[in-house]
Amino acid sequence: MIIKTMYFMLPVLLLFVSVFLYRNNSRAMQKFYLRMTFSYHCRQLYSLVTLMVLILFHYSAHEVMPTEYGIMISTVPMIILFRFKYADKILHILHDRRKVAYCTALATLLFLFTPHLYTLAATTATILVAAGFYPSHHILHHSVNYENGIKLCEHPNTVVEYYY
Repeated sequence: MIIKTMYFMLPVLLLFVSVFLYRNNSRAMQKFYLRMTFSYHCRQLYSLVTLMVLILFHYSAHEVMPTEYGIMISTVPMIILFRFKYADKILHILHDRRKVAYCTALATLLFLFTPHLYTLAATTATILVAAGFYPSHHILHHSVNYENGIKLCEHPNTVVEYYY
């Protein structure tokens, strides 16, 4: 019963995260934005947590529907995230290029209403939400300069403007 609950809670969790935390300027989110901007290891941990959520979802999907063959299709994007170099590139592309993100969101909606592709829709939706909270190339290049990095650290309320 717990596994079935976890299986159906992922869409609710994705909706909650994207509605309440996206472009939020609270202190906790400012710390998150600054750590993601300045720390390579925080970005690596973020991609690993995203991967762990996907692994847990795939496990619960297999337990709920053991004969479902659509899980094999959705493991391909999940396997790509195992290497941080590829995960970083995918999350940056989805964050920085709006057309690619819109096409991926449209494909997610199509997968959602296609039989046997619910797990693929949940996987791409999770990756899209993760890409929404990933730092853009603009803030990473902005933070490389020492003076700009100091300004971001001294005034964390302005990090939201540069982050997205």
